Amino acid sequence: MHRCEIEEVLGRGYTMNKKRFVWLSLFLMVLALTFGKKDVQAAEFVCGLTEDNITWSLYDDGTLVINGTGKVEEKRQYNVHKSQIKKIVIGEGITDIEGFSDYTALEEVELPSTLEGIGHSAFIRCSSLKEVELPETVKYIGISAFLGCTSLEKINFPDSLNILWHYAFSGCTSLKSAILPYSLSDVPSGIFHGCTSLEKVRLPRKISKIKDDTFGGCISLKDVEMPLELYEISDNAFFGCQSLQEIVIPASVEYFGNNCFRNCYSLSNIEMSDKLFSSLTDKAKKQSFANTKWYVEQTTPFIGKIDECTYVINADCSMTVTGGDDFKFYQLDWGYSEIINTLIIGPNIKSVSLNYGTENLEKIINKSDALIRLWTPKGYSWCDINDQSCKIKELGKGTAIRVEGDLPEKTEGGSQSGSSESGSQSGNSGNGSQSGNAGNGDQAASEKVNIQQAEETGLKPNAKAKISGGITVQASADGSSVRIISAENKKKLTIPATVKVEGKEYPVTEIAKKAVTGKKVAQLTVDARNLTKVHKDAFKGANKLSKMTVKKAKKGTKIAKQLEKALKRANKKAKISYKK
Repeated sequence: MHRCEIEEVLGRGYTMNKKRFVWLSLFLMVLALTFGKKDVQAAEFVCGLTEDNITWSLYDDGTLVINGTGKVEEKRQYNVHKSQIKKIVIGEGITDIEGFSDYTALEEVELPSTLEGIGHSAFIRCSSLKEVELPETVKYIGISAFLGCTSLEKINFPDSLNILWHYAFSGCTSLKSAILPYSLSDVPSGIFHGCTSLEKVRLPRKISKIKDDTFGGCISLKDVEMPLELYEISDNAFFGCQSLQEIVIPASVEYFGNNCFRNCYSLSNIEMSDKLFSSLTDKAKKQSFANTKWYVEQTTPFIGKIDECTYVINADCSMTVTGGDDFKFYQLDWGYSEIINTLIIGPNIKSVSLNYGTENLEKIINKSDALIRLWTPKGYSWCDINDQSCKIKELGKGTAIRVEGDLPEKTEGGSQSGSSESGSQSGNSGNGSQSGNAGNGDQAASEKVNIQQAEETGLKPNAKAKISGGITVQASADGSSVRIISAENKKKLTIPATVKVEGKEYPVTEIAKKAVTGKKVAQLTVDARNLTKVHKDAFKGANKLSKMTVKKAKKGTKIAKQLEKALKRANKKAKISYKK
């Protein structure tokens, strides 16, 4: 039998003799067996004590058993053993618990059916705790009760729960879902802040406000069920929810807070009432939705200027830069500063300062004669698009893409990518290279791209062309695909899977906003085999569109749902059919 130091356990100023200690130990074991109803038979008793309204026993397998009535408070003597405790068993009769902060070895908790509350900071930073089963009697969870429980994957929320305090689950980086009960009338600030694995949330029906920072930094959040009577989405409520692709805003919402959806990079589909949308000024859209795909689609093409450089941001989150010597990427308009995925460097640019704001930058196309020094974030490498086995630090004419992992550095050929001048030295900062003939008439990058006549070499990046069938397309930033941007006003229309521009074939990957708006359009056939995105207002204005036939897409798939949503927003009575 192991023995705790009696002065440490009792916390009193005297020493008991060995006989008295043995009798006390036997007495505590009898109490645990008689009254606890929670016991550990296989493990060996180490030590224990009766303190006020509770009796506790510690066993050699790391199990702490607490029995008694009322509230388990902080500053109990078992805290001196917190680093050894792996499991806590709370007996029947206990109604409230707190005081288990920083029990870093704790993996499991058993709670009684008499429990009503979990106090402030009760299990804060219990970093090994994996799962908690709350009984159907729990009414409240206190401030930061489970904050920093980084291994917590699962916890239930009983219907008895009616009070949640702020930051109760903040920093629970392994938590994947949170189905909050309808009994809650309020969800406090920061409740799930920094829960980086959280994917699904159901909010209570009664709440009228999603408060500050409720889901800030939940980078995996994809599915949010919003309350029907919601009035306000407050500051930073969904800030940085990078995986959130769509959200349905209830018609009752009248107020968006600052940065409420900022840096939700993937957010492209926001469904809201026409009244709410029309009430949003350009400033309000920026303050609430900066660095989202939705905001980019609403406000592009956007033309900006940094010193002598002109940049154009397009709807696909690509950006073309022309003009002066040095382009400072980090000085972009903050509405787009972190969402650019493709950078196209035009003539006359001699250097580009890349650091802040490159979180989503995946491709750099250098059309200048300059050697561009690449900013390499930790965990990624810039590679020549034709050689992804090693990283490059500087880019000549050609294309670089960002790949995961810290690859070995390319040393041969001066780290030049795609350049015909392989003799350039990697140590060159790029500010001494000459741009050659800059006066080549390439002015399109600093203006809205004009429709070009098709050439044998196909479409230039972002260029537009009108094809047979009365359809106008726009090339992507890298010129590899096209999207439908407008169509003629006639009774029958067909959107093909591919289009040809002077012999060069392009896949049709997107149907843009207001692509089909004609009042005469009644029937639409869509070959969806290459489609990856359909804007919710792709057919807005086509009020007589009554029939759509979809080929090469199965009902229920993501693209099929997007087509159905766009069709119903144009004409609620329209019918859709699917063909192989």
